[in-house]
Amino acid sequence: MSLMMSELFEANRVVNDAVANCSPVAKQIACAVKERGLKRVVLAGRGSSLHAGIAFKFFLESKTPYVLSFEYPSMVTLFGAERDLSDTLYVVVSQSGAGPDTLAFAKTAKSQGALTVACTNFVDSVLAKECHYTLPISAGEEKAVAATKTLTGEIVALQVLADALAGVDTHYSTSIDNLLSYDVPEFSKELLQASQVVCLSRGMTEAVAKESGLKLTETCYLFAYASSTNEFQHGPKALIRDGLPVLLFAPDGRNRDNYVSCAKDLASKGAHLVSFTDIPEVKQVSKMVVDMPTLPENEQTVCYLVAMQKFVATYCEARGLDPDNPRNLNKVTITK
Repeated sequence: MSLMMSELFEANRVVNDAVANCSPVAKQIACAVKERGLKRVVLAGRGSSLHAGIAFKFFLESKTPYVLSFEYPSMVTLFGAERDLSDTLYVVVSQSGAGPDTLAFAKTAKSQGALTVACTNFVDSVLAKECHYTLPISAGEEKAVAATKTLTGEIVALQVLADALAGVDTHYSTSIDNLLSYDVPEFSKELLQASQVVCLSRGMTEAVAKESGLKLTETCYLFAYASSTNEFQHGPKALIRDGLPVLLFAPDGRNRDNYVSCAKDLASKGAHLVSFTDIPEVKQVSKMVVDMPTLPENEQTVCYLVAMQKFVATYCEARGLDPDNPRNLNKVTITK
């Protein structure tokens, strides 16, 4: 079994530990936000950590009056922008907490008056030491280059923070161990020979689509386009051709009609549709289905994430590749 596969199977523990360890800190942060009268929330992160931020945006804005903005790193590292962040909760997300750019984000934000939070797997990292508070994602050492359990921990930690700002506790009712027991269906010739892929979702699982694009790119070397189902209509839909693989993450709920319409449209245009879903109408028009349980909306992100991670790890090996050794990549990415 690959390291990627074995580590993603720690997801149930990671979820439980992240909820337990982040909840007290998140409540302290929520109190500090209220005491200081902060009005804005900004998140800085790259790669998978930025995708965690996309999930955070939905968690936060669906439950609180706060609006989440994303930092453009070059504003700090290249332009040296002078901002007034005295009304801002500034969250830096980094698995390692070691990158010079993420440290620069935190230092600059603090100097400009922000209340700073590190969301990281290493509580003794330079990032954690720089910030006012640390949300410990509690994943343990991750040896695989492609992030699995650390991203799960980041998303849960940020969900706990959003819930604390909303004045509620975070609870998970779904056993992710049971969720990961599914057998990945046999891969078709179209999938095994693919060089391109489109990954789509919306709302609570949009971050999963974005992350699936990244995972398929870094482990399987596919050119991936990943977006919301609606943004896809504004030009990128021209990518669809007969046999093109499309991964659709489609949990039942408020986006049901959108997913059904999208799936039927994709199928009618010849897309090789791979659906992670519990919606019968979506299953009917799909070439391959990963059957998902019906989930509470607040649990969809993590549950679809880990199901996707298992799919990618299995798919990578089916293509004769090693998910633990993606070419040109290291565990810690250093950018400036």
